[in-house]
Amino acid sequence: MYPLKNYRIILSQNPTPNERRAAAFLREKIMLVTGNLLPVLHDDACPDKYEIIIGKTRREQYDGLSFPRSRQGVWQYSLRILGSRLYLTGYGVPETPPQEYTSAYRYVDDGGQGTVFAAYRFVEEILGYDFLRGDFELPPFRPDAAIPGDLRIDYTTESLRSAKLPGFSGDAIYMLPVTAQLDWNIMSFVIRTKGGRYAVIDGGHPEETGFLLDTLSRLAGGNVPVVDAWFLTHLHADHYGVIAELCGNPDRYRSCVVVKTVYHALLPREFYPNISRERNPAFAGVYDTICNAQTALGCDVVRLAEGDTVNVGGLVFRVIHTPDCVEESLLPKMNINDSSMVLRLEAGGQRILFLSDSEWICNRQLLRKHRDELPADIVQIAHHGCGNVSEECYEAIAAKKYLMQAGNHFYYSDRGEGLNSHNTGMIRTRRYLCRIGVKEICDRYGVVAFELPVP
Repeated sequence: MYPLKNYRIILSQNPTPNERRAAAFLREKIMLVTGNLLPVLHDDACPDKYEIIIGKTRREQYDGLSFPRSRQGVWQYSLRILGSRLYLTGYGVPETPPQEYTSAYRYVDDGGQGTVFAAYRFVEEILGYDFLRGDFELPPFRPDAAIPGDLRIDYTTESLRSAKLPGFSGDAIYMLPVTAQLDWNIMSFVIRTKGGRYAVIDGGHPEETGFLLDTLSRLAGGNVPVVDAWFLTHLHADHYGVIAELCGNPDRYRSCVVVKTVYHALLPREFYPNISRERNPAFAGVYDTICNAQTALGCDVVRLAEGDTVNVGGLVFRVIHTPDCVEESLLPKMNINDSSMVLRLEAGGQRILFLSDSEWICNRQLLRKHRDELPADIVQIAHHGCGNVSEECYEAIAAKKYLMQAGNHFYYSDRGEGLNSHNTGMIRTRRYLCRIGVKEICDRYGVVAFELPVP
């Protein structure tokens, strides 16, 4: 262990704005938690034994290091100790050439977002400070905080996909993180019964197909997995992408997975290109692809209604809300998020409520029509915490555990221009959780899994 009080912070002689931001954030939080104000120097200073090196500097040449930087790596990063020097760097580079200035509202992208997120990770992991709750919780005081001598944290597509899967003998639920579009979110749940049967809720972007199928295969012991029930909650690509990819390329995936039934509660086709507040002609093609799953995958396609149940190996999925029960006058005001189906999983006397991307219209329907059906032990936070239902709805649910599927960009509400600068919905969600004294369970750093019922 290397005491932090001995360290100094190193930047390049011409750091990007996000590298400067990472250094300032790190210095401030180290001072807050340890009481030590670390000096900040540029990389023309003589190398020292104890340094925290921020972003791209000449220290990499000195130590013989090479990080795989590219435009595809903008949201990826590493924290890596070499000797006693700590490298804390993102894998991104600026656009070349830079985009032409066309709008004051386009986010500035210097390629350094990953470096900032590496600084956030350091504060969380090494200082043990959940700084996002700083308005509600006092920081720890750890004057002797130190860096582990074997510290190595990689946040990359590869590291997320290659992590070991927890195994359980009983029923289990797996939350799969976003691994491809790391500046985005997905919804992807795999439920495995103790008898080896499977259900999937959504699945994520098309780029997550390989990861989801690999997860199913690993859970099935290398055998071709058979999914009894694949639930699609609504027509957004971070939810429908995988099942649409399977339907659109059946020959490619036929030997990888067997899907018995696709369940959905989609509105009539014309809603998506013509009526929704988010209407777009492209939705019609996606709608047709999903509804053609019977031909493409040889599976049944079932439209669910409120009150329906689906039994998978003794686990019961109950349909609480479907968008076809919304009064017609609200449909032109409804975005695609609010066309979500709401499911409740019942397992071992426990209830898990999946709100999908529910927003104000779903919230209205849930409280007016289904209040008595809402109480649950566990709830999936609506719309990744970005949009959301009301506090009144969560109070009616009265859950003890809150599941959040969100990538770092939205979790920190930071697109590269400042903490809490991107999405106010996430800020409100976090403030509510702080107020009721609950810490969300988030999958942003890898698969999260529980045996059912969840302890």
